[in-house]
Amino acid sequence: ADEDAPGILTLPGHFRSNGYHTISNGKIFHHDKDAADSWDEIWHPSSSSQSWRDYAIKENILQDTDVARGPAFERAVLHDTIYKDGKTAEKVIRDLRKLKEMEKPFFLTAGFLKPHLPFNAPEKYWKLYDDKVRLPENNYPPENAPAESIHNWGELRAYAGIPSKGPVSDELAKKLTHGYYACVSYTDAQIGKILDELKSLGLDKNTIVVLWGDHGYHLGEHGLWCKHCNFDRVLNAPLMFKTPKTATKGKSSNAVVEFVDIYPTLCELAGIEIPGHLDGISLVPVFEKPESEVKKAAFSRYHDGESVITKNFLYTQWASGGEVVGKMLYDHRSDPKENINVVDDPDYKDVVEELSQLLKENNDKLYSQAEDDTQENGHLMVKNGNFSDPLGPSWRISSTNGAELSAKVEDGQLICDVKSLGEQYWNAGIIQNEISFSLKENSECTIYLSGSCSQEAKVKVQLQEEGPKLVSHDVTLSTSIDNYAVPIQIKEDGTYTLKIYFLDKDVSYFIDDISIKVKK
Repeated sequence: ADEDAPGILTLPGHFRSNGYHTISNGKIFHHDKDAADSWDEIWHPSSSSQSWRDYAIKENILQDTDVARGPAFERAVLHDTIYKDGKTAEKVIRDLRKLKEMEKPFFLTAGFLKPHLPFNAPEKYWKLYDDKVRLPENNYPPENAPAESIHNWGELRAYAGIPSKGPVSDELAKKLTHGYYACVSYTDAQIGKILDELKSLGLDKNTIVVLWGDHGYHLGEHGLWCKHCNFDRVLNAPLMFKTPKTATKGKSSNAVVEFVDIYPTLCELAGIEIPGHLDGISLVPVFEKPESEVKKAAFSRYHDGESVITKNFLYTQWASGGEVVGKMLYDHRSDPKENINVVDDPDYKDVVEELSQLLKENNDKLYSQAEDDTQENGHLMVKNGNFSDPLGPSWRISSTNGAELSAKVEDGQLICDVKSLGEQYWNAGIIQNEISFSLKENSECTIYLSGSCSQEAKVKVQLQEEGPKLVSHDVTLSTSIDNYAVPIQIKEDGTYTLKIYFLDKDVSYFIDDISIKVKK
């Protein structure tokens, strides 16, 4: 989070700045140290396992290494607190008792790992589903599904006992599903303990509770396992609110909502200002009237697959080189399990055009917002083949020992000038808002690009020495760019100019990191 959204006010950070005592327990952000300034306290559970996979059986612990993972599930007679999620629940309960005595409002979190792989849970939760597991009837790809929509579920295949290719046996599929169900019930029990304690302390009368899971999951549907795709089974996830003042208790809603809506919703419920940088909207109208529709569509992306979800449809398209290479449409009114792709059905032509336009409008909005943020955040926005000009006041160019550096935009091109210093080393680099280089004579210089494109696009990267000498590379960037490496040999000292040409004029590029690294 600190690298992807530097300087952005997080949800817990906003509550902390409004006087709340904030506590992070378990997995809240993806990385343990993300957004550390947002919290008054940060805690992570430990276990006897040597990895985050949290095995309890000795044989499984020994089998699980950096080279090879242990089994995909574990069933053992043990107490809930042997696994990390049980420890997290106990920690949150202790926090509630402490927070009750504090004269401050609190923002308390519980980040549970399960039902993430491996499916490890105590025996009593496995017993709940003995002889009750049924395999899905639609264990085959949807009719007319594009190849881009199907994946090899590599996450599961990384575990011991899972075949490296082909389907799993029915027996193994039942064990995996059994383990997933056990983990869901295990986590549910931990949540129940916390809510019981909240009530016993009398804190339920003035505490807002929100529960969500970060994604859905395939358990053999469409022949798939895990997440990593754009089907509704994966994109649709739990989201529940409990508020002291809501009259419509115990109600559900079919409104289209997104996780980005949690932030503004909690702000409104708590009576604090909603920050201007948020994309989500408050869901309070849905609490008051569950049949309300607060937004027309939700959007999701997995690599090159971009989806738009409405009340009745899910439409996804994949693009390469500016051309749509795959697409699918499912009508949830008649096909809620998404077994038939109707994207080429003439009866749905208007629906496809409408949803495709919604995707385009959403992308245009995102890239327009990025362009508006250029001056404030120090990022480079490239639209229609041109860098934004000027670079903005937050861009800084520096050197550790006086090397001459400059960066400017000419005719839509970013040009970085570097005056090397013979045998001396010098540094500067693009970390958030700063340009930095490390160069040395007779070394390999690698230019790294990070950011995103509205679609797959071609880029020319040049490093030119003073005079006619230059090295040029044509590269193709995907929609998500993460340290794309362009290696270039540096043969002698001199003045070097880095030029980046964006060749696809109908593509929007957002480059938030350009760095140059060197090795001898």
